[in-house]
Amino acid sequence: MVNENLQVPDDAVEILGDCRAWFVRAATGLLAEADPVSDKAQGAFARAVGTYFDDRAASERRTFFDRLGDLTASNIALVGEMDLELEIRLGEFAARLSEGNGSELWRIYLRFVTLLGRPDLSPGDNPVGPRALASGLAALVAGLDEGHSRGMERIGRLEDVFAELLPDLYAGLNEFLISRNVSAAQPTIVTAPDAAA
Repeated sequence: MVNENLQVPDDAVEILGDCRAWFVRAATGLLAEADPVSDKAQGAFARAVGTYFDDRAASERRTFFDRLGDLTASNIALVGEMDLELEIRLGEFAARLSEGNGSELWRIYLRFVTLLGRPDLSPGDNPVGPRALASGLAALVAGLDEGHSRGMERIGRLEDVFAELLPDLYAGLNEFLISRNVSAAQPTIVTAPDAAA
């Protein structure tokens, strides 16, 4: 249900599709500038970023348990130590980039609350947040299959470059949303528990 205080654009679905294409293209361009990799690896990165966007932009709020789907004891595998280390490292990557882009991310987040008509959207579930890039990097590292230590080194190098280049990407995305007349939601109507932080 859309909050009546939100001015969701009539062409929100079209804007959302254009925004997704803009973000995936810009994020992939950022990767290409930071670390030229094969087209196949770039494609894996782009698909993962797009999938993350789609999952977070879903029209209805999904709880943690909804995201688990039909997970049962028979299809749960233990997470390996290296996988866990990679997951922790990508969490640090996303946290650092979120911290470094806080004000621009907040503006974009408020525009996504309006665009999606979702005052319950969590800032952590921003479809274009650094977690989208971390998801892309997980796919990139898996696709390159270059070994754990080299993958971790690659993430470290990319983190430094992304930290430098990401502010321009987010400023451009905010301008894109403004050009499409997506207004920022009033922070007072946001109902996500972590939005106040």
